[in-house]
Amino acid sequence: RLKEEYPDTWVHTHLCENKDEIAWVKELYPDHDGYLDVYHQYGLTGKNCVFAHCVHLEEKEWDRLSETKSSIAFCPTSNLYLGSGLFNLKKAWQKKVKVGMGTD
Repeated sequence: RLKEEYPDTWVHTHLCENKDEIAWVKELYPDHDGYLDVYHQYGLTGKNCVFAHCVHLEEKEWDRLSETKSSIAFCPTSNLYLGSGLFNLKKAWQKKVKVGMGTD
């Protein structure tokens, strides 16, 4: 609702950082088609939306990020320290998803 009232506001949140987190989101939102779909259904994807980590994205999530012009902030130090996995920068380039580097 806030995003609708203030469309120029930027949104930032975590997405697909680790497999346990993804499983938990599926339990909480069983009627949604994946983790990113939860945000998308609430209007929280788009050019002013930045998703941190994105280590374990499904193909449909890559496509949705690209279609909505959402961006990714990958956090290599955090992901390596926690053992979350490696971000697929090549895939981001292929899908034309904007990427920046972040810290966590």
